[in-house]
This record gives sequence, C-alpha cells and structure tokens, in this order.
Amino acid sequence: MILKVDKKKPVFIVDDDVIILNLLMVILKKLGFRDIREAPDGQKALVKILSTLPGLVITDIDMPVMNGLQLVHQIRRKNMFDEVPIIALTANDTKQMVIKALKTGVDSYLIKGDIKEKEVRVKIEEAMEFRNQKLNR
Repeated sequence: MILKVDKKKPVFIVDDDVIILNLLMVILKKLGFRDIREAPDGQKALVKILSTLPGLVITDIDMPVMNGLQLVHQIRRKNMFDEVPIIALTANDTKQMVIKALKTGVDSYLIKGDIKEKEVRVKIEEAMEFRNQKLNR
C-alpha cells in the first residue's frame, strides 16, 4: 500500500508562534492544501485531531501545556492514525533531538529557520515516504 498526500483531508499546524502558523498556512495553501487547521499547543491540537482524521500534522516541539513530542506520542498510540504523516518543527536540530523525535513517531522534521515553500514540499514528501516504509514493514 502506498500512501499519497490527500490535499482534501485536514492538515493540522500546531505551534504557539503566530508568525510560524501564518507562514506555514500560506505555504500549504500554495501547495494546494485547502483544509488547514491550527492549534497553539499539543493539548488543544489533540482534542481536534482525535475528532477528525488528518492527512498531515505539522507540530512544533517546544510548546506550553503539551509539547510536540507528547502530542506525537498520544497520536501514535491510536491505530487509526497509523497512516498520518507527522512533521516536527524545531529550532533545535541537534542529533539527539532528531533521534528522540523519530523514536517518538515523527516522520520528518523542519528547521524553523528554513521554512520555505520548496523545503516544506520536500519534507512532506519525505514524511510520506518514511510513513509508507514504516507501514510496509
């Protein structure tokens, strides 16, 4: 089974930084996504995500209330979300952080200082490919 990005499904952007939210919203719209939803922290996002089946989740790691890794852990606990690719947003691209994020269930990561349309498109493709590999094991 090969997953493809369904641009009709909701995309969730989870970040407490309004500038990052708005930037990603503009980029995702340019890439053809129509249903883009946002949340300022992992807890609010989790409530919304559990009531819908998103096509993609992009989450910051460092947030108040519930951080991104806690959110990813909660999403990955539910089998119905196995096919959902998750991209982590981080300013901390240390090897330890990347390994921790991947072990938690993140499929790709985006460095906050490098959020451009091409990079976001590449990371979405990368996340889909990684998710496909995980599901086909």
